Amino acid sequence: MKNCIGIINSGNERKDYGTLTKNRPDYMLPFGSRYRTIDFTLSNFAEHGLSKVLLFGGMNIRSTLDHVGTGKSWGLDKRVDGLMINPPVVREMGGVDTEIVTYYNSLRFFSDAEHKYVYISNPMILTRIDINKAYQDFLENEYDVMFIYRKQEDENGDYLNARKIIFDENDNIINIGHNLGTENIFNMYVENMFIKKDLFMSLVKESVEKGNADTLIQAIFNNKRRLKIGGLELFRHVEFIRDLNSYYKANTNLLNYGIYADLLLAGEGIKTKSKDEPSTLYLEGNNVSNSIVANGCIIEGDVQNSVIFRGAKIGKNAIVKNSIIYQKAVIEDNAIVVNSILDKNVIIKEKVFVQGAQNNPYIVEKNMVVEE
Repeated sequence: MKNCIGIINSGNERKDYGTLTKNRPDYMLPFGSRYRTIDFTLSNFAEHGLSKVLLFGGMNIRSTLDHVGTGKSWGLDKRVDGLMINPPVVREMGGVDTEIVTYYNSLRFFSDAEHKYVYISNPMILTRIDINKAYQDFLENEYDVMFIYRKQEDENGDYLNARKIIFDENDNIINIGHNLGTENIFNMYVENMFIKKDLFMSLVKESVEKGNADTLIQAIFNNKRRLKIGGLELFRHVEFIRDLNSYYKANTNLLNYGIYADLLLAGEGIKTKSKDEPSTLYLEGNNVSNSIVANGCIIEGDVQNSVIFRGAKIGKNAIVKNSIIYQKAVIEDNAIVVNSILDKNVIIKEKVFVQGAQNNPYIVEKNMVVEE
């Protein structure tokens, strides 16, 4: 993979995560009791030898700089190549550039590189991809562009609005649309792709010059008649995070051990920034069932079907059910938290009852104190 650049870009589309993304990008959302969503992409890149990586950081990148930094936790802090974080470019009149313009403003990075290919990944699609195998398929078939997709079952509409690859009668890819729930099984584009670097650069320049595409996908299909476009089917579990409900469900899906093992234990596992914490202390009276609990916690209450991050404290006779509790949150004695997400350093005072719905979890904003 020394001849391939890795690009991480979650896009500029507005996504609704409530106050959870008030001070952090979407790809920095905490996940699975000790990770951030971007850890999956960084771990996959590092495992498969992608050592020249460009992360399009987006807005509010302080947490990105703190967590990702030079990429040391993933072995991406190299003298040659390594990880680079690209900050957002904001127009004088306000607003953020389109994807194509963002790429255009970064073309120097690509032109200076000797690499011939580009691999682009959306960090909000959580899955495990054998990038080396996909790369060989891309080269052997001499594709100009190759999209990775999964035949996704969706009887309950969990993947509505996910991108959908459209094939013609000869199994040629002719477009990428959106899943509107008209099929129980659809070809979901998992927003990972290979493209030749020279083609990538020429499409970006052409799109800016002609003003006929805001995204790379649009630019590719504007030129599909002259390109050899291929697809590779993925046979792994996929979590598509694009709003608050899908984020909540992706976390709680980890309580299914099959999904947990597929996402977190395959290959070399998921690496993250290390934080030294003691083991979790389970005090007399605790009752923890079907939950994921990180280290450094103190638990004296009842925890069911929940994801608990580092350093959380759950008091005596407190109840936490179907909830996501971020780092250093405190739930005092006799408090109840159901179907909710508590951000970092939140305090739920004694005897307070906080409740949301499973299809609309209640969010308590970072550093807030909730009292009677």
